[in-house]
Amino acid sequence: MGEEEQGCAGLACPAPGRTEARAPSRRPAGHGGRGGLIVVLEPDSIAQSACLSAGERADRFASPARAGRVLKDAEPGARVYFDAGHSGRNAPAEQAGRLRRAGAASAASSDGVFSNVSDFRATADEVAHVRAVLDALGGPPGLGAVIDTSRDGNGAPAGGEWCDPAGRRLGRAPALGTGEPGIDAHPWVKLPGESDGCTGAPGTFTPSYAYELAR
Repeated sequence: MGEEEQGCAGLACPAPGRTEARAPSRRPAGHGGRGGLIVVLEPDSIAQSACLSAGERADRFASPARAGRVLKDAEPGARVYFDAGHSGRNAPAEQAGRLRRAGAASAASSDGVFSNVSDFRATADEVAHVRAVLDALGGPPGLGAVIDTSRDGNGAPAGGEWCDPAGRRLGRAPALGTGEPGIDAHPWVKLPGESDGCTGAPGTFTPSYAYELAR
């Protein structure tokens, strides 16, 4: 099963950041850089929407747009980032079109995009991807990006394996100052050792997988 089908079937095993983002007003994702909270909003909700009907897509895209506005109104220091998928999924122009419909180009709801949540793509590939997405998106000056580096130390596994694949390693340490223009933070949204559902129950900490990532 590919990532798009897996996500649309509802079988993706969410990281804590995913659960937090699905109810963002209840529990924002973390503290960060240029002011207060960093919120990674509804991972996979935009990138994995091709399988939905037009009406379902419209409903789905309305959700992050509304959530971003609510968060920024309620917490002026919050920085809200929208789902850019990752470098192996949708072309930047296609992803930007979806993001625009979801409100990511509006300063009232968005501070930019995020990528690689719970995935394994190399950081350099993700930097190029989010920059291309932001270029295609347009929008107000100052939109940035955050990249999940928790499990990308060895890059993506062959064949697109997504469920606790062997041979992966920790990526760059979590950071707010990245040294990359336009890259606002490297959060670890997916906690290393938290199972996708193959080495343990989905969402549970699996020591053996944590040790493998840390080797």
